Amino acid sequence: MPDVFGGLGIIALVAVLLARSQPPLWQRMILYAMVVFSGMSSTANVLTLVPIALFCLLIRRVWLELGVPIRLLITTVTLTAVTLALPIAWNFAKFGKPSLNVASGALLFSKLVDAGLAQRYLAEKCSISPHPICEHLNKLVSVPSSQSFLWDGSPPLASQLNAWRDPDNSFKELAYDILRTYPVEALKLALNDTFHLFTALTLDFNDELKPYGNGEPGNSVRDKIEQYHRVGINAFDSARQQNGALEQFYPSILYAITTLGSYVGLVFVSAISLLRRNRERSATAIIFLFSTLIGVAIHGGLVGPFARYHVKLSWLASFAITLWVLQTASSRASRT
Repeated sequence: MPDVFGGLGIIALVAVLLARSQPPLWQRMILYAMVVFSGMSSTANVLTLVPIALFCLLIRRVWLELGVPIRLLITTVTLTAVTLALPIAWNFAKFGKPSLNVASGALLFSKLVDAGLAQRYLAEKCSISPHPICEHLNKLVSVPSSQSFLWDGSPPLASQLNAWRDPDNSFKELAYDILRTYPVEALKLALNDTFHLFTALTLDFNDELKPYGNGEPGNSVRDKIEQYHRVGINAFDSARQQNGALEQFYPSILYAITTLGSYVGLVFVSAISLLRRNRERSATAIIFLFSTLIGVAIHGGLVGPFARYHVKLSWLASFAITLWVLQTASSRASRT
């Protein structure tokens, strides 16, 4: 899965935008490539990286008082443009749609189905404004975070109605209409899912990293791969997740303890740096804390509280603490 590139892209972006002096060109090119690839691997990464970039520039200008050179501003704008343009261009070439994420309508509609908002809206509107989904209204199941619209059935409703590609944007427009009709309920849903995702501190939440061997016949993850991507079935069967190696190597309870500890530690080192008026160290700690929070909000709010979206970002806290320790040790060594 591409989730690991989310955190790596954030680290690269912070390194580019907070550097007191420019690193060598070859290092900058590697960092640029990491940011762009992170954005290409997941649409949510793009939506996460943009506010982080703005926050980094704000911290650099206001808190660190380093200013924002025109070259750095051009670099930021260029990285943003390239990171947005590449997936849009790919989707246009592949599907004929200049879209950041062709499946965004299906994903958002599925979230609204799980919350029951879509069913409520369709019950009122189908007689006035027919939509292909109206014929299947009785099949829409309201179960939080189940994504039944996307995955249940053979084929699932999303595949039957071509919602994944959504060539006429009907599902995207339908999802937006539902949001406009129930803005308060939609906001509560996003906040609840964000909070749920942030407090999901175990790897076995939703069985994300457990073996995917069980499920209804024809509807398990393995069955789906065998049906739609047969060439990948051998790799799936031999994966560490399937043979239980991940759970043996890093038990869920250990992950929960270290993750919670790293968040508490990150708040602690941020406070220590602020009290000591060390702006550089407090800036990096605060930015990584902000990055985790904004990333969880975007993933949880737009898609759902699926544990892998937290796992992809939670390790940034440990990284930030390690960075703070190394900076502190280096500072003490230079004084002696």
